[in-house]
Amino acid sequence: AHSDVVKMATVARLDAAFKGQDVLFQVLGGGDWPHRHWLLRLYGAGADRAFLERLAKMYGIAERIEFCGHVGDIGCVWAENHLLVLPSRSEGTPLSLVEAMLCGRPSVVTDVGGNLEWVDEPFTGFIAEAPSPRAIGNALERAWTAREFWGEMGQRAHLAAMSKINPNPEET
Repeated sequence: AHSDVVKMATVARLDAAFKGQDVLFQVLGGGDWPHRHWLLRLYGAGADRAFLERLAKMYGIAERIEFCGHVGDIGCVWAENHLLVLPSRSEGTPLSLVEAMLCGRPSVVTDVGGNLEWVDEPFTGFIAEAPSPRAIGNALERAWTAREFWGEMGQRAHLAAMSKINPNPEET
């Protein structure tokens, strides 16, 4: 059934040099990933779409990658996906991470920019210590192994994001 397929999403411009989608494709094309039930949706536009489509074919995962373009309603994205994966090589604090947390979704992120201020492994997500295939692969593996806890992690991510955005809710 399609319902037991794990749906991962990357919400970022299609710019592999900064956003690392190429590394993610490399990871998902190897190891145990070809034998697992998953789908990766890419939300965002950018110059690297054709390159990433070719890369997905090269790694044999093209039928599991959906290019969804830019989506205005982020709530719809998180109603349909279980896990945010941001394999970024360079990042500030990605708005897409904050949005996913607010929508109650755990994430896999790299230790770049402000990500560590937001993600607390193993409570709200998973952290790859570097934007390398090995580190991202290990973090994704930890996420996959813990997928039965993603619901609880997402609830904690929501609460953590709310407390960062509004530390004193009683004052509003």
